[in-house]
Amino acid sequence: MHVVLLLDHACNMACSYCYAGEKRQAPMDDDVMRRGVAMCFGAEPARLSFFGGEPLLAFELLAAAVAEAERWSQERGVKRPAFEVTTNGLLLRGELLSFLAAHAFRVVVSLDGTAAAHDACRRRVNGSPTYAEVHENICRALKVLPDLEVLQVVGPETVSEAAAGFEKILAMGVRHLHLSIDFCASWDRAGLVRGRDAFMALADAYVTHYREGVSFRFNLFDAKIASQVRPSRGRSLCPFGLGTVAVAPSGRLYPCERLVGEDKALEMAIGDVYSGLDVGKVQALRAKLQVIPRDCVGCALVGRCMLGCGCVNLVTSGRLDQVTDEVCAWEQIVIGAADAAAARLYAEKNPIFMARFYGQSPAEEVGS
Repeated sequence: MHVVLLLDHACNMACSYCYAGEKRQAPMDDDVMRRGVAMCFGAEPARLSFFGGEPLLAFELLAAAVAEAERWSQERGVKRPAFEVTTNGLLLRGELLSFLAAHAFRVVVSLDGTAAAHDACRRRVNGSPTYAEVHENICRALKVLPDLEVLQVVGPETVSEAAAGFEKILAMGVRHLHLSIDFCASWDRAGLVRGRDAFMALADAYVTHYREGVSFRFNLFDAKIASQVRPSRGRSLCPFGLGTVAVAPSGRLYPCERLVGEDKALEMAIGDVYSGLDVGKVQALRAKLQVIPRDCVGCALVGRCMLGCGCVNLVTSGRLDQVTDEVCAWEQIVIGAADAAAARLYAEKNPIFMARFYGQSPAEEVGS
């Protein structure tokens, strides 16, 4: 089971695209934490993630949860969970950094690529910029956490910086990049045109680094390329309450951390740490995800797009089973750019690309 503990609603940033709602001190108590940790051990492989707010503001609680998980593992003779944290990076130094490294955490830090893009959206509560400090902390952290991952978000006003941001992040020494599109923003026609141009520039940068022999992961393109190389037999649905559960500070359970928000949308709660999962509700919610929206029936991209992401559907259309025109347009942009990059690298038989996506050396023929 993958359990995500949202340790507090507090945060030391006020990001313009934040979906967590009001920032307030409302920390998870020890009993909720222990019950949340216990849920990890229902099935293997176990994963324990920390989210917020800003989870490193609640470092003592995070450390206590790690100790609790390790105690469970030792007492029951089972493998301890894999630990993960998603952080804004402002506190990623000193004792906190040493602790994360010592406990083999997977660490994901939010950095929107360039200083201009980052500081346009990711500022402190008092309005001051954060890029320089987060950039410095990431560079320091990479010395002890070489597998540190970076999450870059793009919106209508920053999407033109996508390729430049990608280059900046790779230049720091990061080798695992995530890119997320702010679907809650207002994407008009002009914004989508900028997005299409920006993602073709991103495809160029992606190809260039493969040609230079740089081995890296870029989730947005990699997933689309993999879906073309190894087509699924059906739609790919997000975990959404099945194998993954988010625990709010109150103890309520949600199918995804994106849906916790201010912990007031109780129609999306799927139980609590005291009574457990409401299996019937989970099944009812997932049944809606199984439905292919009417406008998507017959589309050649159904097996490759994110129409199965309940969270994105819910926050953009208000329904789990409804995809907006903007999300559809973005999926076409991303798949088109990823496929363009893949076609060039495949034609060149780029050795890193061929090994990663086809399991072959460049001398081997695909399909032989």
